[in-house]
Amino acid sequence: MTIRRPRINDSIRHPAERSTALQAIRRTDDVVFIEITLNQGRSLELKKAFYARIAENLAKNPGLRQEDVLVNLVEVAKENSSFEDGIAQYAG
Repeated sequence: MTIRRPRINDSIRHPAERSTALQAIRRTDDVVFIEITLNQGRSLELKKAFYARIAENLAKNPGLRQEDVLVNLVEVAKENSSFEDGIAQYAG
């Protein structure tokens, strides 16, 4: 079986790649999309520091360009998660 990694020039593109604001950024074929689901409540400053740390760490190892690292946080209310047994642990 052969697994082919889509190339950035393929027709499959992340919505961020179609954004007018981001079109000036030239991605390589090593682009990485990271999506994290988390509970609401973190400050903008904490999120910015988190984004920077992810890009810095991936630049160090495995050597990605920071421009090729896209991070998307999906914030949900605590009661929208179940961690085991079908129980909403945070629901009131």
